[in-house]
Amino acid sequence: MRMKNKLYSFVSTGLVLGAMVLAPLGSIALADDAPAPTVTVTIDGYLDGQMATAASYNSNTFPMTASWSADNIGAGSGQYALSSTGFNSPQAYEAMTTDMSSGATYSTNEVPDGTIVGETCGTESTNPSYALVGYTTGDTMAEAQAGTPSLTVPNLTNITSNKFVIVWNKSCTAAPTTLKVHIMKYLDGAQATAASASSYLFPMTATWQAANVSGGSSASGSYTLGSNTDTNNLYEADTVAFDAPASYTTAEVADNTSHVLPIGATCVSGKYRLEGYKTSTISFADAQANGTLTSTAPNFTNISADEYVLVMNSTCGTSSGTIDGTVEGGIVPGTLAVTSVTTVNGTATADGTFANGWKYTFNITVPDTETHLAMKFSDWTNTSNASTISAANNIRISSAQADNSGATITLAAANTYSAPSLNMTGDLDAGMPGKQVQVTVEVAVPSTTLNGAYSTSYGVQTLP
Repeated sequence: MRMKNKLYSFVSTGLVLGAMVLAPLGSIALADDAPAPTVTVTIDGYLDGQMATAASYNSNTFPMTASWSADNIGAGSGQYALSSTGFNSPQAYEAMTTDMSSGATYSTNEVPDGTIVGETCGTESTNPSYALVGYTTGDTMAEAQAGTPSLTVPNLTNITSNKFVIVWNKSCTAAPTTLKVHIMKYLDGAQATAASASSYLFPMTATWQAANVSGGSSASGSYTLGSNTDTNNLYEADTVAFDAPASYTTAEVADNTSHVLPIGATCVSGKYRLEGYKTSTISFADAQANGTLTSTAPNFTNISADEYVLVMNSTCGTSSGTIDGTVEGGIVPGTLAVTSVTTVNGTATADGTFANGWKYTFNITVPDTETHLAMKFSDWTNTSNASTISAANNIRISSAQADNSGATITLAAANTYSAPSLNMTGDLDAGMPGKQVQVTVEVAVPSTTLNGAYSTSYGVQTLP
């Protein structure tokens, strides 16, 4: 049987991503009407793990090269580009080959030009904006997306179904790191609340500079601790997110325009006193536990991570103190005793003076054969926080029954017996065994002391 030939006359532009193949103008005899099976390869550009777009790639063009071999178009090589205009595709940064005969081979790779895209970031003298991460391939786009990028150039052989190639790039200019400065009010050694601060709004000032704020210029402003809505605590404030590096300084307003007195000022009832600042790069808790109290307002420059600031205040008023302790007997056991402790002044003003400090009277029985009396005290500790008052140089003792005419002896260190000792020669009740004496204990409360209740322990010792 003789098969009838069909005659076709056409011009074909079989584009294979870089080369244009023109089929000859003329006649082609086909054995039958069934077309020969063909395949295509689709290539997509991905940036930082996402399908590239004109916006993400800033409409840059990425040069590519390819080589191929197929029965219907022959062998060849050429260049093309992944750009904001798709290649044989309406999709930006996507290219598609022309139809190739089943069994074709195809290879393609990106051409690092050192300007737009480099082999790595920062190695070329021109400092490329992007770097090649690698390639993945698959029988579907999903399979290519799930692959692990490799720098091995895709070389597809004996292609019998459509294939997909992803060219993975990354940005060489990383997104700027952002940071915040966190500020919290501490009052009397604890985090301030509306109740503890009587809802007072503590005035603050700040100065800052960051590329993404105020056009990158230095700027300043004011805010309060006590009315902030950007955190869960009214007495805490956060800055806006600054692009690193940034500079920031903040200080509390302590003058006649506010109820806050400057550091070291004499307390006035109804006001607060600034005690200083603590900072940390870790947390507020770390600032409280490990930060150093300083009178200098925090001034952060060229910072690249979050900072934490505690603004430390005390409530002007009085502090109270309580004492307990033990006696250490001498040669004759059982005759030394503290019969009572009378509080002469249990409240104090933090001004560093003994006159305005705590004062106690110790009633003590001193053995007749052990008339030299000494006392020791531990550091005073705030009963609600970690604030302390040093015993050294802040506690002194005296006695009208001593032979030094009532002169005072100041303690030189905590938990160390006073020296010299008081030599007791007087006796307030000669009818009782031993010498009945009174020792006056005076405590000066330093001006930097936080308001609150404090306690200490004592020791009494007599020797011949």
